[in-house]
Amino acid sequence: MRTNIDLDEFLPTMDAPEKVYQLFDSLGYSVLDSHLKTNPSVYNLPVKEAALVEKIFAVSNYDRRFQILLFKLKAEGPEQSRREAIRTIPEKILREVDFPFIIFTPDYKSYTFTLVEKVREGPGKFKRKLTKLVIDSA
Repeated sequence: MRTNIDLDEFLPTMDAPEKVYQLFDSLGYSVLDSHLKTNPSVYNLPVKEAALVEKIFAVSNYDRRFQILLFKLKAEGPEQSRREAIRTIPEKILREVDFPFIIFTPDYKSYTFTLVEKVREGPGKFKRKLTKLVIDSA
C-alpha cells in the first residue's frame, strides 16, 4: 500500500521498524513483511559484531543482489563499539549481497543509513566505500 509521505513530517515519527518499512514502501520499493526477522548468523558476522546486534529486519530483498536491511543494535554498551560495528558489518554483508543498503539504529530514534559500494581500484582490485546519512529525531 504505497502512500506519499512528507519526509519532513514523517522522519521525526519513525520510532518503530514498521515505520522504516512504511518509508521504503512510500518510496516505491517492494517491501517484505515487517514481522520477518533474520538471524545474525545468516550473514556470518564475527562474534564481536554479532554480540552488538539485537535484531535484523529484512526490509526489501531483490534476489540478494540488492537488499535493504535494518539492524537494531543493542543500546547498552559504549557508543564507540556501535560506531565500529557500523563500519565493519557492511563489509561482511557485502560478501553475501551485491548491493546492500543497511540501516542501523540503537533506539528507533536515531538512524544511520549506510550505502555500501564496491569501488574498482584496479584490475581485480576493489575497495569498500561507505556513504552514511545520520538522522536523529530525538
